[in-house]
Amino acid sequence: MKGCLYVLREVDAPVIGVERLQRALRIIAASANVQNGSGPVSCNLIAPSDAGKTELILSSQPSNARVVNDFTFATLIKILDTPKPPTFLIVPDLNVIISHRPTVAALAMALLLSLMAEGVTDIPGIDEESKLKAKKLKQAGVKVALVTGMTPEMFQGKRGQWRKTGFLRRLVPIHYAYSAETEKAIQTSIEQGLDTLSYFHNSMPRVRQTAVDLPAAIRHELRELSEIVVTRQLTWGTHGRDGQKREQQAHAYPFSAHKTLRQLCRASALLHGRKTATNADLKDVKDLVKFMRYDRPEEI
Repeated sequence: MKGCLYVLREVDAPVIGVERLQRALRIIAASANVQNGSGPVSCNLIAPSDAGKTELILSSQPSNARVVNDFTFATLIKILDTPKPPTFLIVPDLNVIISHRPTVAALAMALLLSLMAEGVTDIPGIDEESKLKAKKLKQAGVKVALVTGMTPEMFQGKRGQWRKTGFLRRLVPIHYAYSAETEKAIQTSIEQGLDTLSYFHNSMPRVRQTAVDLPAAIRHELRELSEIVVTRQLTWGTHGRDGQKREQQAHAYPFSAHKTLRQLCRASALLHGRKTATNADLKDVKDLVKFMRYDRPEEI
């Protein structure tokens, strides 16, 4: 399958404070183009309301993506039961999906979980004919990455359940907040007549999927980084019945995080036209990792 790489193209209005986020989203989008990796990386932008999550997501779309504001199990099947299903499913606000009746939301999320993990090889259709057609076309399975966003409050209400189902393990958090300096700059921009934040738009030249090598030194650093992320950043505080505060780890093991960081490092190299990752790609991953946390947001 062919994919796309992503270069930024400047528009009239300036970007305010989101360059690092855009770079992270470009790397995540490029993860689908790594031939020898673990597949496209899913992500979840966690930020307060009015922080521009939807604008960022929609201005950083991979080419083979489908944008949907809402879906159920049945509508997701229709999206997938095509000769060329999307590689990325973009849902600007996941709250819309999980706000359905519990049974409806549970079915949709269960299918989404399978798509983000091992993939789906048997897609039930509306009738037996479409089911057979789907099986014939997708013998290798369909794997789809999710790009979505939510508020911290919404995430806190779902994190425990999603930890149990394994959903968190498959979803890279991009947790951010604006610093006082950036907030002031945005306010000044609005005061001067720019009533909406404008972002760079992506142009997406076609390229073939490419294998990217990871040198031994970089592989070792990514391993150590995955262990740090899981034990120190992908955690949150909980209170037991005795009133004592404890740290809850989102992942029991660092394996999934390790695979994800390797994929992101390869994707960064691919963005720069390299078939072997360098320290510059490792630097990009380390900056992205600063957003991969549940304990607090990274200020921009």
